[in-house]
Amino acid sequence: MSDIVRLPRVSRRGFLTAAAALGATAITGCRSETAATPADVTSPDAIAVAESLRPHTGRTVSTTLTAQRSQVDLGGTVAETVAYNDLVPGPLLRASVGDELEVTVHNRLGR
Repeated sequence: MSDIVRLPRVSRRGFLTAAAALGATAITGCRSETAATPADVTSPDAIAVAESLRPHTGRTVSTTLTAQRSQVDLGGTVAETVAYNDLVPGPLLRASVGDELEVTVHNRLGR
C-alpha cells in the first residue's frame, strides 16, 4: 500500500482567487468597531506619550543618499534603473533601536 496522497492540481487563477478571498476575510476580521479619528491619532498628548515610551539612545546616525539614474549589467543585458550612491540596491544603513536617523537625499533623477 502506498502512503502517497495525490492532491488535485490547482490552477494559478484558482489559487489567486482563493488567496484574495482569504485576504479579504482576514482584513474584515481586523476591523475595529471604534475607529480612531484623526484628532485621536495626532493630538499633542498622544504624540508626547508615544515619544516618552519610545527608547532613546541619544545617538544620531547621519548619512547622505544621492538618487540618480544608473545602468546595471544583468549578465549581458544592460538595464536602466535608479541607484542610490551608485549602488543597486542602495547602501546599507545601520542603526540600533532608539537611534535617530538623519538622512539627506540629493535627487539627481531629473524630470
